[in-house]
Amino acid sequence: MSLCPACRRPIALARATCLYCDAPLDPSLLPPPTEVAFSPEAAPAPSPGPAGPERLVLVLDLRHAAEDVVAAGLALSPFEARQRVLRGGFQLHKIAAPDLAAAESTRLGAAGVRVITIPEVEVQAAQNPVPARSGRWSDGVLCLQTDDEETALSADHLLLIVMGVIARRYATEFSKGRDASIPLASAFGLSTSPATLDPGFRFHLHVRGQVRPLELDCGAFSLDAPALPVPSLLELREWMGRFSPAVHQDEGFRWVPPVFGPSPEGESALLGALRTDQRVFRPVHDNLRQFRFYSGWRAGVERRAQADD
Repeated sequence: MSLCPACRRPIALARATCLYCDAPLDPSLLPPPTEVAFSPEAAPAPSPGPAGPERLVLVLDLRHAAEDVVAAGLALSPFEARQRVLRGGFQLHKIAAPDLAAAESTRLGAAGVRVITIPEVEVQAAQNPVPARSGRWSDGVLCLQTDDEETALSADHLLLIVMGVIARRYATEFSKGRDASIPLASAFGLSTSPATLDPGFRFHLHVRGQVRPLELDCGAFSLDAPALPVPSLLELREWMGRFSPAVHQDEGFRWVPPVFGPSPEGESALLGALRTDQRVFRPVHDNLRQFRFYSGWRAGVERRAQADD
């Protein structure tokens, strides 16, 4: 490891000046960039915005795959292939441009691995769901109130129900300027608090003929005259169970390692802190975007399965 020519301390970060004494550093002394391993399965969802229609999402169908086929097709060790097969189901593989996606799909197909291709723009529609604020169950129909209207859903209306836990934690404190009361570690972007937050839970109801799902947030959902005074999560899970087995319910998100990013709901709060005199703000990070991305491609798979039938 190179040393600062002024203070002789190690140069641990690639920056123009020394972290300790602020002396100028010769670029030849800076450490090389670190390569970070990338796992498509754990990849966070891209930020909402216009998604290029040229990119494609590749999903593996491992419901009936053999271990040796998966090992050869994905270049995995026997142990890794066994774990993927034991998990089974549909698994995200990668996002690629059309030519690369076609080549990868052909290669995997020749190896015996089934691949499902979905336009990224279709998957990204789940990043902008329709929030359901309240609801009730009445005569075999789920009635949900959105911002604009009340929607009545029976099993015939639904394509898929996706559900999952939303992990949440505090990010590093945001400060509007250096203050003596803020620990030095916080000034360098290091978290000093191990505090965590209670997780959330979301349901995505994918309606036939629509790409934007209805989203139920258990922490912000109101029960219209509930029969029993039970928490929303228990009541909602019981409601979803009434659609089974006519509507498939996917809980596979629990197997995906969480990737944290700024909470979509918390970004507005952060902007508010920037515009006010609030000196310290503790933003919340969660994996909500990751859940919505999972829900988007999982619904894309279901649409194609229904079309094939």
